[in-house]
Amino acid sequence: MIPITRVSAVPIGDRYRASVGALHTLDFSKARKAVQRDFQRQGWPVVFGGIDISLNEDSRKRWSTHWQLHGYFVIVGVSASEVRSALAGLYPADDRAPRPLVVSQCHDLAKAISYVIKPYFSRRVSYDHKKTGRQHNWICRLRNHELRELALPRRL
Repeated sequence: MIPITRVSAVPIGDRYRASVGALHTLDFSKARKAVQRDFQRQGWPVVFGGIDISLNEDSRKRWSTHWQLHGYFVIVGVSASEVRSALAGLYPADDRAPRPLVVSQCHDLAKAISYVIKPYFSRRVSYDHKKTGRQHNWICRLRNHELRELALPRRL
């Protein structure tokens, strides 16, 4: 059986983040090309991929609310463990993205591919789990002014 792997990758750095009201300053094309280069260097056939965006908040106000770009990909012919070991150094953790690289075996190809073409975006509110202390996220709806900012046309 040919392995199919799905990858969510959050590029670290301010050039992939923008504060509320400044989403227009992000260069989606540059971000897409940078992530695409990371994958092309590995020689992997990316079947489907794209750049997603979320609005990230911290419930404890450790950082300001910001838009965050991240890549989402489906790779055919490479196991999840191979992908994880090859990309781990390219997506280091930081305080805003403690798990910037999530790699797993894909069990439902249609579901994985449909994620990239989803018709909605969300607000991720981080919080620390009371028992484990690990950072988790509540997935919330965007507010009206955030939806309007996201809806403005931009060059992809």
